[in-house]
Amino acid sequence: MEVYNDVLIKYGLISKIIGSLFYYRPCDYSNKGMFAIINIKSNDENNDELTGELLLLLNEFSISNIESLISTHDEYFMGIGSMPLPPWGSVYLDRESVIFGLSMQEFKTFISRVGMEFETNNNDPLDHIGLMFMALGELLDIQQQQPAMEEINELLSCHLLPWSQYYIDQLCALLKTEQSTTSAYFLLAEFTRKFQQQLIEEFNINIDKKQIFKY
Repeated sequence: MEVYNDVLIKYGLISKIIGSLFYYRPCDYSNKGMFAIINIKSNDENNDELTGELLLLLNEFSISNIESLISTHDEYFMGIGSMPLPPWGSVYLDRESVIFGLSMQEFKTFISRVGMEFETNNNDPLDHIGLMFMALGELLDIQQQQPAMEEINELLSCHLLPWSQYYIDQLCALLKTEQSTTSAYFLLAEFTRKFQQQLIEEFNINIDKKQIFKY
């Protein structure tokens, strides 16, 4: 049980970190406690592969030009200007590819049922990729105190993974062509792709088969 709790703690922390990197503007890092996180250093030779890759990712954010990070974040994750790939689930799960669609409402009902609340920027849709990973992190924390595995499976199989795998694959492809200015976010997307696969394997997730309406 102790080993399993260690896994929950690690996955919960990772979920919150990558969720925060996707959601928060880099100019807001100081208000969100993110500078301390991206500047974490570790010389522990016993770190597993996932932890090692996370540390490399955080280091890339810490050394990147803040203005470049802001520009990329605003373009890809906030919708400022022309958005190449919207970060909201209902864009891909709803036939009309709209924000605040039915799948977002279903996720909103889910997080209300499990007792979570989120403060969003300017009433943003709750199915933002970053917010959904932060919600997963909260549920993984809850699991350490009381049984919440059913809710974790529901979030992953019904609300997040049916669209996030497609989204992250497309994001990796887009950012790969612009690595000179988006290397930190490209590494974030690549890391998230690997992390999603680990979640599927660790928790034996059977992902709901939902049609993806390509944006």
